[in-house]
Amino acid sequence: KKENNIAKEYIFEVNKNYSNGKPFIDNLNLFIYQNNENLLNAINSGLLDGTGYLDNTYFSKIENKNYNILKKDLPNIYMLSFNINKNTFLASKENRLFLNNLINKDDLINNVLGNYYSKEDVFLPTDTNKYYINTEGKKDIIKNTEINISTIDTNETKKVAEKIKEYFENNGIITNINLYSINDLNDIIKNRNFEILLYGSIIEKDIGLYSFWHSSQRTAPGMNITNYVSKKLDENLILLKDEVNKEKRKQLLINIEEEL
Repeated sequence: KKENNIAKEYIFEVNKNYSNGKPFIDNLNLFIYQNNENLLNAINSGLLDGTGYLDNTYFSKIENKNYNILKKDLPNIYMLSFNINKNTFLASKENRLFLNNLINKDDLINNVLGNYYSKEDVFLPTDTNKYYINTEGKKDIIKNTEINISTIDTNETKKVAEKIKEYFENNGIITNINLYSINDLNDIIKNRNFEILLYGSIIEKDIGLYSFWHSSQRTAPGMNITNYVSKKLDENLILLKDEVNKEKRKQLLINIEEEL
């Protein structure tokens, strides 16, 4: 079913000729809502048996007590992607690490995201202390530095972006937030037309790193959206795809992280 040429509902019918017999579910309807408010109204009205997503800021507004909120770890990683070709300040690895250290991830998770996320300092399980940058020593260098953060226009990402802006501006970095619809943001990602992108990606296995960081993937539809190019990194990513030895894979992952 459609409304204003936009899909609103899918109705699935039982395949009575299925080789393993008739399915146990007789009726399955999939409803599509354009925003959290409409989804919340459907939940409170008892129209749905469940939903795969609702902004956590709406959980306290659920009036229908027949629903339970279940937590499950997902492979979604929300991160900041730095486009080193769009801002000279971001071209320096030390500057990127400096920005990373300004973000209080525990504060973000507990006070902005309702403690429904877990922290990932880096992609890979290595010693993060070696990436510490003295923020005090950087403050004179970053005076008048200006950066732009692009993200999707949702309640949750706006809150996260505003908090990151607060962290940066408390340390003298002028920070602008650009909010876009999903369609406009997809075009921006496709054209690599951003400085810093706050967005989510799905990385289920370490071999998925190839798609995000190999230089061959730096143009659309490739996922190396930061345009990062490194011959050494490319070599390690290719080796990682084919290596089966656990210890050798661990060393390759360490090499990749150090390069990034």
